[in-house]
Amino acid sequence: MKQSAVVYLVALCSYINTVTAQEKQNDVAIAQRRSHTHAAASTYPQPFVGSGANNREAVAVSSGYYFVDSDEAISDPWKPSANEFEDTLNDRGSWKRIVSGPNQYDASFWSDQRRNAYGGMAFFRNPGDLKDSTDDAFAGPIAIGFPFSFNGVRQDSFYISTNGLIAFSNRRYHYHTDVNGALLSRELRLASTGVLSAYDSQSDDPRHRSGDGMSDATDDSWGYTAVACAGSPSSPKAGIRTKQNLRLDSNGLSAVWGSILPQVVAPAWDDLQVSVVNGADLSVDDFSRVYYKRVPNSDRIVIYFVNLTPIGLKRARIGNQPISEVAFAANNRPGFGEHYRFSVQVTLNGADSSVTVQYDRFAGTAPRLSATSYPANVWMRCNSTVGVIGAARRLDWAGFPSSVPALSVLDYSVPKYVQSTVYLHNIDTDATSAVTPSGASPLGRDFPSDRLAVRFAQHRNMVRAVSVSYRVRSQRAGSSLAYSTIVPSGSVDGYEVLAGDERLGPLQPVALVQSLSNDIQGPAGVNYQRQGIQMRVRCRILNASSGDLVYDVSKVVT
Repeated sequence: MKQSAVVYLVALCSYINTVTAQEKQNDVAIAQRRSHTHAAASTYPQPFVGSGANNREAVAVSSGYYFVDSDEAISDPWKPSANEFEDTLNDRGSWKRIVSGPNQYDASFWSDQRRNAYGGMAFFRNPGDLKDSTDDAFAGPIAIGFPFSFNGVRQDSFYISTNGLIAFSNRRYHYHTDVNGALLSRELRLASTGVLSAYDSQSDDPRHRSGDGMSDATDDSWGYTAVACAGSPSSPKAGIRTKQNLRLDSNGLSAVWGSILPQVVAPAWDDLQVSVVNGADLSVDDFSRVYYKRVPNSDRIVIYFVNLTPIGLKRARIGNQPISEVAFAANNRPGFGEHYRFSVQVTLNGADSSVTVQYDRFAGTAPRLSATSYPANVWMRCNSTVGVIGAARRLDWAGFPSSVPALSVLDYSVPKYVQSTVYLHNIDTDATSAVTPSGASPLGRDFPSDRLAVRFAQHRNMVRAVSVSYRVRSQRAGSSLAYSTIVPSGSVDGYEVLAGDERLGPLQPVALVQSLSNDIQGPAGVNYQRQGIQMRVRCRILNASSGDLVYDVSKVVT
């Protein structure tokens, strides 16, 4: 009698218990997403090559990001929840609004730490175009409020753009602060054994440093001038003010920032507007808004874009359907001109360095009087870039088994390289379009959906199964009994074996296992894991007919 055997579970475990309590709470690292059929890239940081600056392995050599979303067909503990959304109606006192210009408060407000409780420049402006603070404008710096590591480097502030970009910055110097958190004079801190310095070793500012930094005349403006404005504050489209979204890779980064290497999150990079004036009657209606909130008693900050609206020419289609082109006017509204809108939240979690992007709601269709009208989410995915990109660093050492250098703290002079993880980019509308979420192909009208959550998380797990397949013996009578026929994992469900038969009964699981642990930043680095730990892989096979466990083997990874 034939009995069916299907793969029930492949579990990866460490011979030495290295899983922390924090990892158990956020084990999405186990759920590695593969690419959609539109693109050959995976969810892992790109690029990794055989030689060059990032030549250690084919995965991240710092603390690179992968993603998992709430639509993934896996159990709830392994993915972000669509219910994690933070509503502004809850805990109202913690939400702070980023206003549409500095003059909504008197001039002294922004420098008064007692009144401006969170500190920072939480108002939109464009130093290259003083006429409009709702289009191609940015706000910041705004203090994150806790040490947040992005690509393994500590960041302390963020800038936010009306075009759906968030960029991080960190200070060049250490400072004394008053009881309200206002910066005072520079402060000497221990940089290495016996060495005091006012320079922050994790600052992304690459400009020359001399001595202990106490008398350095270089101002602490790298975040504003270089990161937010790409070195050109007077240029109205430079830096995160740029309206042309590009792929998140080295070419896209250099096209906007040149040689500057910023740390960027793109929840919805496109030509958008935070519109506060109704174009129909020119009344101030505060239709679009941006808030941020530091979650009490938690290392989390939430940034919330409400009712982002499109501006300019956009293209959309589904699959191979005809492309629809619409020119969206400034300050469009429901019932006034072509219109759609959407809201999105970004949560930075200091506990695990993760970035969660969650879309609240999509509304509107365009063009309104056309047979090829598309909903807001289709317009968004056809014209946006979603992902993370930034510069990572590594110590000047070869990693395990070489000994760690005496100076095991990251320094500004350490060579940097770009790594990025893209969730989507201009789907179906240009030659560089990419879809990396898994799912049905082609995408329909329901992606991305309301409350879809996408978590960009760092490599915290120790190993992963790159591929799983099975080998069986040839079914031809008289042929060798070697395990010579490969059965891909995608063909295993329902695959039948003849129990007890010498030729048709046996099967041999084959797994390619890869370490994702990180030692390249040294013991002081984020997500550092000691190397040389022996790993084991376990394979279990369940009889689908009886529910019995018929195979359970653990092997050392060699």
